[in-house]
Amino acid sequence: MHTGEKGRQWTIEDIRTLLCQLPGVSAAGVKLADDASPGDMEEIEEIHILANTSRNAKQIVRDVQSALFAAFGIRIDHRIVSVAQMALDLSCKPKMTARVRYKGMSYEEIDEKCVIRVTLEYDGADYSGEAAYPSAKAETYRLRMIAQATLDAISAIVGDEGIYSLLEVQKVSIAGVPLVVVLLECAVEDNRILTGSACRVVQEMQSVVRATLDAINRNLEKHLQTI
Repeated sequence: MHTGEKGRQWTIEDIRTLLCQLPGVSAAGVKLADDASPGDMEEIEEIHILANTSRNAKQIVRDVQSALFAAFGIRIDHRIVSVAQMALDLSCKPKMTARVRYKGMSYEEIDEKCVIRVTLEYDGADYSGEAAYPSAKAETYRLRMIAQATLDAISAIVGDEGIYSLLEVQKVSIAGVPLVVVLLECAVEDNRILTGSACRVVQEMQSVVRATLDAINRNLEKHLQTI
């Protein structure tokens, strides 16, 4: 841990993280002087930047100087900053994936069965899933039907029906706030248990979909990045 001119502490990783957020910067490396001691303002000996070609090198160097001083109170000479530019952006920022969003729901009775279809939207395309129960039991199992139809749509998105299985759906109240809670099992991660919730003040049926998506949201990102 080191201390800058304004008394702000920093590490090499703090600097790398900061510099990777600058426009056009893909990666950053920092080298300290071999005989550097904490508090020594000349301890940063070299800074190496890998950037794309969207901005010229002088602008990037000025950004590096300004960012370090603003964030940590570190003043550096522009001559210790070297910039290598490539046409391809090898960004060190995490890959972002499109989010799965609720699109709509339909309900109908076919041959004494109640069928619920849930439609989700991912990356500009719609994916539908459905679940069916005998009409006589539709009211009893309605919440489970919605959650199961949501998981069916998720299976269509990731192309695998065996990832998530529904364990339970319940309506609860915590501190006077009505919620829907969904409990799932993720088979590909040693049967990991996932939970999600959504407020059910308005549109209870949609709350089940949102609670189901809440349960798998972060876990699902790993699977979406492979398709």
